[in-house]
Amino acid sequence: MKKQIVKTTSKLFLTLMLFLTAVTGFAQLPQQMNVDMRNVTLVDPSTIEFEIWIANASTNGDVCKLQSIQMGLDFNQAILDGGTPTSVLYLNNPALSAAGMKAHTPNMATPGHWRVAAQVELSSANATLIELAPTGIRYGTYRITNSVPFAQGQSTNFAWNVSNNTGKTRTTVTAFINASTLGKAYVKPGSTPFVSTAIEGLNPTVMNITIPSLCTDIHNAPVAVSACDSYVWAVDGNTYSVSGQYTAITPIPGGTCNQYDTLDLTINTTTNNPTQVETACDSYTWSVDGNTYTASGMYTYTGTGANGCPDNYTLDLTINTSTNNPTQIESACDSYTWSVDGNTYTASGIYTYTGTGANGCPDNYTLDLTTQLQIIPHKLKLLVIHTHGQ
Repeated sequence: MKKQIVKTTSKLFLTLMLFLTAVTGFAQLPQQMNVDMRNVTLVDPSTIEFEIWIANASTNGDVCKLQSIQMGLDFNQAILDGGTPTSVLYLNNPALSAAGMKAHTPNMATPGHWRVAAQVELSSANATLIELAPTGIRYGTYRITNSVPFAQGQSTNFAWNVSNNTGKTRTTVTAFINASTLGKAYVKPGSTPFVSTAIEGLNPTVMNITIPSLCTDIHNAPVAVSACDSYVWAVDGNTYSVSGQYTAITPIPGGTCNQYDTLDLTINTTTNNPTQVETACDSYTWSVDGNTYTASGMYTYTGTGANGCPDNYTLDLTINTSTNNPTQIESACDSYTWSVDGNTYTASGIYTYTGTGANGCPDNYTLDLTTQLQIIPHKLKLLVIHTHGQ
């Protein structure tokens, strides 16, 4: 089943001056006929189909019978897109065939020109001239097929050729007027009281048939994307850093149609928190990541913010070291006053003191103290008690 994409009808009004020859002389009889190119259709990307119709357009009731026709049709070669065209008679009119009208094979040997001819062989006893009705008869359905698809967007610019150009056919029609017997067999035009005259003085009519696009635009549904800071869209390769709706138009190969893609983009921003500066003694446990650090340096941590984007933290850490001074060993009698803390100790033992060093960290001191009891000599008085009897 063919799909009719372009359909147009163009009429070329041909004025035929036919002369009725009688025994008494010639009488000029004006006769108008219509030659139409109808139902121009793009069957497929490489095939154009059209019909040729011929009608009696007489306004005074004259009877017109077709004997022969030859047609030359010029067209725009650009539609071929470098291809090679061929043409065939796709559908013949059975009535014309029955009347003995032999249709020649269409010829496209001349670039930009299509031609065909047909006639009733009057020498045949079975020949019958066909009466042309006002509604017309379909002379034939023809197809032009190109070796490659026709160029889309180009116009065929069909026009009847009316000049005697070399290699081209001049469009003419031969007919009989007012025959006494309809359907009468004629041996030769000159053997009857009626003669035929070819149509002359044609005015070309251009039929602008534009080869349509055989494709369909593709409109894809919008795609919603959320990204952090920027987004590279694979469809067009562009990088976007601002929220918005973006459209990419991509030509579909081999046609004039496009694919439309829409990006509904939301850009969220990465959070870069202020650098946290800390100074600690010996070690520092960072509440952001829970890690304990013992060396100075820059530490980073990336979490996920409420908007789904990176939440960046930085720790600028300085680690100072506590001072552990050598143990101070002392021996003393009765008591010892430690200059480090100013305390006086009377018992042996290990004593510690922690101060603050110049770097703000603990300055640790240890006292290993031994105390001795001092013995002071005393003079003893001897008391002699005398008792009686001893």
